[in-house]
Amino acid sequence: MGTSNYHSLQMKAEKRYSSGLAFLASYTFGKALDLYQQRGASPATGRAQNNLDLSTERARTANDVRQRLALSGTYQLPAFTPNRVAGALLSGWEMSCILALQSGLPFTVAVGFDPSNTGLLGTDARPNRLGRGDLPGSERTPNRWFNAADFAVQAANSFGNSGRNMLDGPGFVNLDLGLNKRIRLTEKLYLQFRAEAFNLFNTPQFDQPGGGTFETAGRPQIGLPGATVISRTIHDARQIQFGMKLVF
Repeated sequence: MGTSNYHSLQMKAEKRYSSGLAFLASYTFGKALDLYQQRGASPATGRAQNNLDLSTERARTANDVRQRLALSGTYQLPAFTPNRVAGALLSGWEMSCILALQSGLPFTVAVGFDPSNTGLLGTDARPNRLGRGDLPGSERTPNRWFNAADFAVQAANSFGNSGRNMLDGPGFVNLDLGLNKRIRLTEKLYLQFRAEAFNLFNTPQFDQPGGGTFETAGRPQIGLPGATVISRTIHDARQIQFGMKLVF
C-alpha cells in the first residue's frame, strides 16, 4: 500500500576496562517517513484520509524517534585494605548504570467525527491546521500538551489539510543503577549480592495525549473534551530489588 524509508546519523564511543572503568555511549539522530500509515488490529483502524491522494499521507512514522542517547557503564571500586575487616566490607564492589534519553514520538491530531462523509473513523479524519499546534516547552504540561486552538474542523464534505504525525509527544528519560559484590567463600565457591534500582529517580514517563484510552492515545480528537490532556503514564515507577546468588 505504500513505502517507507529511514535515514540516521549514528555515533558510538566506547572505553574498555581500565582502572576498573568501562562505558559505552551511543547517539542516534534519525528520521523515518512512510507514505501510508501503519494499520491497527482492526481493518477499519488506520485508514488513509483520502485514498485518491495518498501524497497527503506522507509523514513521519508512528515510531519515529528523532534523537536517542544511551549511556551504560560499569565501575569496579578499587581495593580498600587498611585492615582485613574494612577491606572485606568495602572491596570487591561493582557499580553499573544505564541512562536512556530520547525525544518524543509523533502523534496525529484528529477531528473526532467524519466531516468528509466518506466513512472515516473520527480518529482518522484530520482537521484544518491554522498554526503550529505545538506549545513552547515551558508551557507544555500533562494537562495541556498542545494548542487545540491551532486546529479547526473543516467544512462539511471536505478533508482537512493537517498532516499525520505533525506534533511530538513527551520524551523519555530513565536511569537504572545496580551494585553487586562477590564474596569468595572458597577457591571455587563465592556468594554474589546484588542491589538494583530501576527508574532510580522515579521519573514519570507520560503517554501521548488522546483521551485516556489505548485506541485514541496518539490521535487526540479536538471534537472531544480533554483532547490536549495526557491522562496516564506508560512505564513502571521506581522499583528496587535485592538478590543473592551462590556460584559454584
